[in-house]
Amino acid sequence: MAIWEKPGILSGEVNLGTNGDEKPVVGICMIHTGDVRFKWAMNWGETSRSVGYPYVYFHNSNQPYDGAREVTTRACLERGVEWVFHYDTDVILPPNTIPNMIHLAKEQNKDIISGLYWAKKPEPTPIMPAAWLQIGEDLEKMTVQYQHMDMTKLKPYLSQNALLQCDVVGAGCLLIKADVFKKLDKSNPNLPYFQWGLGRRDPTGKPLLQVSEDFYFCHRATHELKIYPHLATAIKCGHICSDAEKSAADGVLRL
Repeated sequence: MAIWEKPGILSGEVNLGTNGDEKPVVGICMIHTGDVRFKWAMNWGETSRSVGYPYVYFHNSNQPYDGAREVTTRACLERGVEWVFHYDTDVILPPNTIPNMIHLAKEQNKDIISGLYWAKKPEPTPIMPAAWLQIGEDLEKMTVQYQHMDMTKLKPYLSQNALLQCDVVGAGCLLIKADVFKKLDKSNPNLPYFQWGLGRRDPTGKPLLQVSEDFYFCHRATHELKIYPHLATAIKCGHICSDAEKSAADGVLRL
């Protein structure tokens, strides 16, 4: 039996009262493929001790990314959480990430906030944050064009506690107000929150939106709800890269 068919495995609840009668405030979604690094396991231990709110957490392994995010998100929502936090098993969070992001979201009245981490790109590709701006689209082909947030514009904010509006962010360190999902359900209850559309078509043969599952969620939020994700420059995360090799041709380290 696959692990996603046993949602209770590696999942649980914390600080819900002696009789489990307190309502969870945060739902943590962890999707994973491959091996968990010891560094991440230690980071999860530190993160889990510093949530600061009653919370539930759901783990999903080896299911496709969109299905894993969908299943864990809906499991959290069924528990009545106020916030959903997606935390990938290759992202290293700084101390007190979850309470700090919730405080920032409440203080600045933002519904979707991402921590800052860098996209996995082979050298010598320039360093790029996992945050993008839309620059075009072709609705007939169901394609959307994005460009990374400009590093020259980002650098002045790296030493600040700034929130920068984006069109798309990654889901490795992503805080979402539960109300966003409720609004998406009202907007179109027949659509998923997350959908991997690259290379796929619907039953009629029409291309799905040709984006990954995190881009799809952000696209729905921005286009249907006019709710934009914001990049938190003070929440600086590591991004574990384990599949790399030195090129035989030129010695360049490539992912």
